[in-house]
Amino acid sequence: MIRKNIHKFFIFLRILFVFSLVGFSTSILLVDSASAHELSAPRLMNHSGTIGATETWYAADNPHVITGALTISTSGRVNLEPGVEIQIAGSAKVTVQGVLTMTVTAPPLPITITKVSGGSNFGQIEFTTSSSGRLANCDISQGGTA
Repeated sequence: MIRKNIHKFFIFLRILFVFSLVGFSTSILLVDSASAHELSAPRLMNHSGTIGATETWYAADNPHVITGALTISTSGRVNLEPGVEIQIAGSAKVTVQGVLTMTVTAPPLPITITKVSGGSNFGQIEFTTSSSGRLANCDISQGGTA
């Protein structure tokens, strides 16, 4: 009988120990995630090359930086979520052969398209005859090079 009670006692201690570890590690994770959030640098979503599939660019991933020539091919589609910030490197050109569109919400958050901070004006955004797109509530500035 004593042996059985000792065994139950040790099981109880193990459970108590596990719960104390879980509670302790949770508080550490909370502190670490808060610190990481405060200290982390903004994440850059770089884009260049050819897009041949469907992509959605999210505001949570801002800023979206187009680092070189970007083509949305005839089989490509880029959906822009409201609030997306797009920065285009100097003299970079965006060619839309497929679809470039934005998601409309109420009330709409503007999509911002501008040059890379500290850089020169970006080249152009060109829609070819095979393309389609819908851009509404967009603030496009600092583009077009001579």
